[in-house]
Amino acid sequence: MHFFVLKITVKDLPTAYCYSFTDPHIITFDGRLYDNFKTGTFVLYKSTARDFEVHVRQWDCGSLQYPASCNCGFVAKEGSDIIAFDMCSGQLHESQPRLSIISRDTTGSNVRITESYLGRKVTVLFSSGAFVRSDVSEWGMSITLRAPSSDYRNTMGLCGTFDGNAENDYHTANGVEIPNNSDAPFSFIKEWRIPPGGSLFDRTPASLPSSRKTDFCDCTCKDAELDQSVDELETVSKSELPLSCKDSENSRFLSLIPGLDVTAEYLSPSDLVKGLNKRSSVHEMNSSTLLQKEDNQTKLHKSSSVYTHVSTTSEISSGIEKEGTSSSDIKRISHSSLHRSQSVTSRRKRQSYYKYHPVFLFQSLSQADLEGYRYFFPEDHTTDEDKKFLPSWPTPSGLTESSALGLCQQAVANSTIGRACGGLLGRRTEDAVNICVKDLLLKDDLRWAEASLALLENECEKRVLEEINYNPQELQVFIESLLTALKCPSLCSGNGECMEWGCACFQGFGSYDCSILSGRWKKQ
Repeated sequence: MHFFVLKITVKDLPTAYCYSFTDPHIITFDGRLYDNFKTGTFVLYKSTARDFEVHVRQWDCGSLQYPASCNCGFVAKEGSDIIAFDMCSGQLHESQPRLSIISRDTTGSNVRITESYLGRKVTVLFSSGAFVRSDVSEWGMSITLRAPSSDYRNTMGLCGTFDGNAENDYHTANGVEIPNNSDAPFSFIKEWRIPPGGSLFDRTPASLPSSRKTDFCDCTCKDAELDQSVDELETVSKSELPLSCKDSENSRFLSLIPGLDVTAEYLSPSDLVKGLNKRSSVHEMNSSTLLQKEDNQTKLHKSSSVYTHVSTTSEISSGIEKEGTSSSDIKRISHSSLHRSQSVTSRRKRQSYYKYHPVFLFQSLSQADLEGYRYFFPEDHTTDEDKKFLPSWPTPSGLTESSALGLCQQAVANSTIGRACGGLLGRRTEDAVNICVKDLLLKDDLRWAEASLALLENECEKRVLEEINYNPQELQVFIESLLTALKCPSLCSGNGECMEWGCACFQGFGSYDCSILSGRWKKQ
């Protein structure tokens, strides 16, 4: 009898995060940091292993002295599921984001949409484990993407190659590495800019054939209640809707930031019936379940009435256009109404706005050109110049580099989330501070000092979810303060009480962090 020694190597492939924040400053999946001050539409993330990609639009949000761009919307596609979150058709500081399901896979989709911090943080989660998260501000949005381990060594776009090597992140559409030199970032960005009319913002491509999804759990449940009529469904609260145990999703995302699963608010009643067995609520984890590595199945829908109560009694709004019954204020529209909402008036507003921003030059367009787009996005038609802008200190207002660094250290590194999660964040805190300093240099506006805080929030959540699998004992020392910082930004600014679902503001205060007087909030 012969015996053979068989060596088996098991490698746990990681997920990876990519950030496109403020101006935007991009941190690739492998950690390379660079700036993309160009305007237009770009491929941020494209999988070469499956039918998944994310396109992003960047509009001009620069100061009078220097041009810079900010994200104003994204469209994400996984198979037949196409989700848009977009504010690019309006004007800077006035436009309000709209979330729409352009296309939906009704056969095996597990797309979920969650809202946190009264709609300031919106996350679209896909069956593969990928997600796109938007942190909304009046100037636009910062975007966080997660790539599942199945995309390891299979990504392209501005988020890089996700292979553990940050040095080869600059690459062409053919996958060829761009040599590192002073012009490499410009060549890389130009490579992934999408021509007008060619992006997911303007067209809906056919889905690629996909492999059969694997059922990872198959427990016995009674699904008879799924056959109840639509009328009966409307009388049942979302937290009471039955969920089937049979689930074909590949990944389930655990969130430490309290949020509401608002997926059903984007679907028709008939879709709701068909899709009940494919959705699950956001999983919230407290300190005890974290250390035991068990999922807390408490439905966050139970806190929906509390969110609604805060919004109603305080009469506050997050500044995002509201339609429907959600406690947040995001505009919900169908694909058909998306076309109707983009009026000629909107086009004129965009055109008149950019008459006062001569930094970028526009090409002449015919009426036929304009009719080929879902809406006119001027930045798609700017002349692409590689001119290097070199801001210098002090700024026109007199702000010095040392003063800016001190302000950013206080606003970012010394923030509630910065202090609570500093031990886990590592160099990411330094990245956020550097982003803050550069924002102040470009904008010469102190209101940008806290714009990179959301980067620490998202990175902190990521690090905690990773550490609980490897160092639960070390995490136990500061887990309570860490989770409190994620649940209640700025500890409710001293103007509210921190609850399990977030900040409960004292009378006279509003916003997700209770930082604004109700009177001022209502006027915004």
